[in-house]
Amino acid sequence: MRETVGIVRCPDYQENHLREAVTRLLEMLRLDRISRPDTLLFKPNMLSARRPEEGVTTHPGVLKVLGEALAGRILIGDSPANTARPIEEYWDTCGLTAVAASLKASLVKFEEPVFLSLKVRKKNVKIPVAAISRKIPMVNLPKLKTHGLTVITAATKNLYGCIPGYQKSLLHRLFLSPQDFSYLLIELYRMLRDNIFFHLVDAITIMDGNGPSAGRLRGPGYLIAGRDALAVDIVCGKLLGLKAAEIPFLKLYDEIYGLPKVDLLGDRLLPLSDVALPGLSASSSLLKLPFVSSAARLMRPFFTIRPVLREKNCRHCLACVRVCPVSAISREPKILEAKCIRCLCCFEVCPHKAIQLEKSWLARRLT
Repeated sequence: MRETVGIVRCPDYQENHLREAVTRLLEMLRLDRISRPDTLLFKPNMLSARRPEEGVTTHPGVLKVLGEALAGRILIGDSPANTARPIEEYWDTCGLTAVAASLKASLVKFEEPVFLSLKVRKKNVKIPVAAISRKIPMVNLPKLKTHGLTVITAATKNLYGCIPGYQKSLLHRLFLSPQDFSYLLIELYRMLRDNIFFHLVDAITIMDGNGPSAGRLRGPGYLIAGRDALAVDIVCGKLLGLKAAEIPFLKLYDEIYGLPKVDLLGDRLLPLSDVALPGLSASSSLLKLPFVSSAARLMRPFFTIRPVLREKNCRHCLACVRVCPVSAISREPKILEAKCIRCLCCFEVCPHKAIQLEKSWLARRLT
């Protein structure tokens, strides 16, 4: 199976540059010629209530220009994990309220769920997803970032946001390891993919290091788009200097179902140098050695990455307390080590960078 991915340079978020880039992408993927649904659901990355210039969420300028190009009725929705904060606060801070007004689009809450029956590692599980994500064709609009659990977050991982609020955190408890979580992502994508019109990744400004919320911003200046999330993620990985086999969910997908071959259109992709990855980097040169790879399984108990509280940054908003799926953070707040399952949800949602990651000696050596 072959899939086409379009790559277009876009140096910044100025509207004229975005408009030119989006127009080129739609033309090269022939999305300007095929019949489009009357209504589309834009699904950006709205991880937390952060300003566009912080590089944590999909830039609103991308949604604005794409909405103008596609015309028709547009809905905009996502479901951040910190359900205790008003969703309107996210929309306002992330710039989506203004975009919706400009497009005459509707901002929708991912509240009413439907349950999908998935088989994950031979286990039957029911996963709640927003009902609207099953009814309205989606345009998946991720932000390219590194991620402590999945190495990268782009097209496939962004679909995890279709799961309503707190349920995302609870699922981390069931699918704790990066491998188990990757199995879940794979099956969730396979269930959702037929209702996705296409994927467009905001890689104009990306985040590496301690992504997806507290890393380093870099500006490769690309928009990357395609009809298949896996193909798009393969290309996003290349931008970060990663092969598909170095990204857990892509590696597993290839082993189980086989990855598509990717045909590239558009501008030349120039991989970034010195990309910092969070957690266990599959690209570590040591782990490529067979005997080290085998030994790593035995050393797993000594490889730890845990969240720690930086009290001087804490504003006592309690976002970490509300998002923790196992109640491992007290209201002081204080992280209760004995209960922590290392899902890193608190690290992802903290708007003040008060949660940092502490690595064991072995983790520092290998990452």
